[in-house]
Amino acid sequence: MGKLRNFHQVDTGVYRSEQPGSTDFFEFEKTGIREVINLRRLRNDRKKAKNTKLALHHIPMKAAAINNAEVMKALTLIRDRKGPVLIHCWHGSDRTGMLVAMYRMVFQDWTKDDAINEMTKGNFGFHSVYQNIVTYVRAADISAIKKELFVQAPAAGKDPATTVASAR
Repeated sequence: MGKLRNFHQVDTGVYRSEQPGSTDFFEFEKTGIREVINLRRLRNDRKKAKNTKLALHHIPMKAAAINNAEVMKALTLIRDRKGPVLIHCWHGSDRTGMLVAMYRMVFQDWTKDDAINEMTKGNFGFHSVYQNIVTYVRAADISAIKKELFVQAPAAGKDPATTVASAR
């Protein structure tokens, strides 16, 4: 993508990058990306994505204080996306890296060690000052997250064991 230096495909329909510029949003649209998840605390993408049809989601995260509610909201958006999605923050390395690590473990069954290794050593620019992010990912209860994301309340008369949402 244009001038983006940290743009990468994570999976079919899932991309990551640093903060895109105005022209990047038009490029995303041309290449089929339909949704953008912005993890920046104080900036949304409305002005830069003006005149596009991209669905913009803003989940303000503080890299020094990641919390479960924000992570679950982002993972739910990825699960429910209507097309290819881009995840970004300012550098595309710390908050984005954490969310991609969580995606890898929850949606792709990566081990914690593999996900953390990619996040911290995968040439995405992880800043070692954010060891809290590594601690967060290592402590994440992946089984509980999967259960919350993929097991829905059973409909009346249905067996709870068979009421599971499909993962992408």
